[in-house]
This record gives sequence, C-alpha cells and structure tokens, in this order.
Amino acid sequence: MTNELTIKEVNPMIFYSGKQDEVQILLKAAETGELIVKSLTTEIMKVSDVSLDNDMAEISWHQDMNGLKISMPNQLPVLDNDVRILKVKFKD
Repeated sequence: MTNELTIKEVNPMIFYSGKQDEVQILLKAAETGELIVKSLTTEIMKVSDVSLDNDMAEISWHQDMNGLKISMPNQLPVLDNDVRILKVKFKD
C-alpha cells in the first residue's frame, strides 16, 4: 500500500465575491491533494480563512511567501459544472 502525496501548482480563476474581504476560487473537481496558489502570497494579503462553498468540510490550508497551500480531500461533492468553489477571506 502506497501513500502518494500529490502537490500541484494551480492558476485558478479567482473572482471578487462582492464582499470587501473575500474572493472565490474556482477549482476543477479533479484538482485534489495539495494545491498551491502562487498568486496569494503573504506579501499580497494575509488570509484569515479558507472554506468550501456550500459544504461544511474542513479544508486544511497554510499561507506563506510561496503562496496559499490548500489540502483538498478527494471525497468532496462537486457542482453540476464539475467545479468546486473555495471562499478565501482576508484579514483586515
């Protein structure tokens, strides 16, 4: 039994959610494992929370100078158009 760790650097579509301190990230359902969003480094803005839209599953994440690292579980529901939406909130 092998336990492979998959790390992917992604360039997802990021949308302003309409809220002052939040953006939404659209990810393809196939993007699972450890994801790194390089455009969201601590030099740009500091993240305070990452959550999956319309799901209470807990998402593990860490932000540093290299980007926002998100651990996406394999067993998460997807929308009809085969995407997942992450909400990223920023500190004031």
